[in-house]
Amino acid sequence: MRLTSIVVLVGLIILLGFWFGCQKPVKHYLHSPKKVPTSVLSPSPTEKHKEKKVSLKPLVKSIPKKPAAIKPVLPSINKPTLSEEPIISIIIDDFGNNQPSEEALIALPYPIAISVLPHLAFSKSMALKAAAEEKPVLLHLPVEAIHSNEYLGPGAIFTGMTKDEMIQIIDGDLETVPGVDGVNNHLGSKGTTDPLVTETIVEEAKLHHLFVVDSLTAPYSILYLKAREAGVPEAERDVFLDNVMTEDAITKQFEELISIAKKNGKALAIGHPYAATLHVLQAQLPKLTDEKIKIVPVTEYVNR
Repeated sequence: MRLTSIVVLVGLIILLGFWFGCQKPVKHYLHSPKKVPTSVLSPSPTEKHKEKKVSLKPLVKSIPKKPAAIKPVLPSINKPTLSEEPIISIIIDDFGNNQPSEEALIALPYPIAISVLPHLAFSKSMALKAAAEEKPVLLHLPVEAIHSNEYLGPGAIFTGMTKDEMIQIIDGDLETVPGVDGVNNHLGSKGTTDPLVTETIVEEAKLHHLFVVDSLTAPYSILYLKAREAGVPEAERDVFLDNVMTEDAITKQFEELISIAKKNGKALAIGHPYAATLHVLQAQLPKLTDEKIKIVPVTEYVNR
């Protein structure tokens, strides 16, 4: 029995060996890399080009560009355009003292403005004469100076005053100079740099429908700026004609006025009722046509 089992086992082993010997060898791809079909490996370069290209979109949307800064619109200075004729305007200060040249200056056939000091013996009469000749009339408002106030005269306002005190004084000044169109400062190198003083002047000008001319007796004056902020018609002086009271010096200043007007389109001069100033204006004003310069009343100038 034991022998029979051994014989059967040996026979089975022989049959299994014969069966395995008849089978084809199996290809093992992992052990034969050279014979691995190309479809199993990475695609060829040619096949890569056939693949659909996929763009990689950023996960985060692009940040929009910051909009360009908007430039602030500054208050218009009303410069004439280059196609317009350059303009000048002239104001003669310190009327009311009945100086010999005052009436002659009013009689000039040009729209020169007359600025009258308040509370003087001839303040009212000179204002009325100028108005009768259709010349613009200004209140020449005395305002505190830095160094000396001996020439201020009556009706002056000072930095130490309250607003109500200043208003009362300005209203009283206007009563002595009837029919005014505007106001400009007499002296004022201290007062025109003071916020309360300048605000009060501008508020009173606006209340009485007056324009403001800053005589610029101080380089840091803020009077014209306060007027501009408040929407009050304004201008600032470009040239003093007669700080030196000789005809040669005044003529040079007049030429400077023309030069500024040609460069900027407009220019404003302030003078005084001196005989030399009168003579220079009589000689120079008729030449404006040849210079292609137009003289306009200050009432028009402040709105240009």
